Amino acid sequence: MLQFARRGSALGAHLLRRPQNIGTACNAQLRRLTPSFPVASYSQAVEGAQNGGGGTFLGRVAGVTLAATMAIAPGVASIEFVGPPPLPKVDVPDHKILGSVVLYQYDVCPFCCKVKAFLDYNKVPYRIVEVNPLFKKELSWSTYKKVPTVVVNGEQINGSATIITELSARLSPAKKVQKSAWLGGKKQEEAEAEEQKWRDWVDSRLVHVITPNIYRTVGESIQAFDYMTTKGNFTIVERYAAQVVGVIMMYGLSKFVLKKKHNIEEERPALYAACNDFTDALGARHFLGGNKPNLADISIFGVIKAVRGMDTWKDMMDNTKVLPWYERMEASLI
Repeated sequence: MLQFARRGSALGAHLLRRPQNIGTACNAQLRRLTPSFPVASYSQAVEGAQNGGGGTFLGRVAGVTLAATMAIAPGVASIEFVGPPPLPKVDVPDHKILGSVVLYQYDVCPFCCKVKAFLDYNKVPYRIVEVNPLFKKELSWSTYKKVPTVVVNGEQINGSATIITELSARLSPAKKVQKSAWLGGKKQEEAEAEEQKWRDWVDSRLVHVITPNIYRTVGESIQAFDYMTTKGNFTIVERYAAQVVGVIMMYGLSKFVLKKKHNIEEERPALYAACNDFTDALGARHFLGGNKPNLADISIFGVIKAVRGMDTWKDMMDNTKVLPWYERMEASLI
């Protein structure tokens, strides 16, 4: 634990050392939110980190101190909302069957990307609310504090697998046709069983080998949280608090908890093996669903797309056989 704390302190200083002209704006935010903020200022924290901290506590653990204090600041975290979930200020048309669809998400969450892939494939317009992973004030209206969550015409549906199953049934009510006892019915049952097997595999294996890979190193952890600097309607304080705390927590969680829990010795080999298991099952088919993607294809694609642009994605495409299928999936969503 002491070793992890030391790594966290060094990581906080490293994040603050990166070039960013936000000192003045951030200090203004701090004064507005918490006049008695106990850290001298963000710019002083940056200066302390750049100078190696000298002999001061602030310089050594500036990033962690800043983020932790903001996490308990009443002006930031004590937010209450009573009533229906607020809609983002984006004009998105209603779907002809589903109506209004709002997705509450983290941009790089694999489970959220599964839902986005499903909605995109089915050409469902939807609004996005980016949830701050540290404060989660965007979900203050709900007792369920995880993502993804969708609100369909005011009805809340939680969890990626449940969302996809429920919305698929609403979009294609005729899909569950009566199965006959002849060969065609048997083939349909086998296809549905295979689809469900790989949908379960996404949640039980693929997601759990993807996550330690995107937080495999400090650099990759920072890369994964870079979206926090541009996505969502967050204040500067909220953006960088979530980024600093998120990087430290997820790097530590992946290294010391997730790898052991899911029997992962080395991150990249485990990921490559999982991808090749899927492509071996795919065989010569274009998709698991045959000539067009089924829900398993869409779910797997969404999880892999979550890491697009990261080192994990490039290494995965270079060292497995998944790229041709991935490109066919991309084309199917256009």
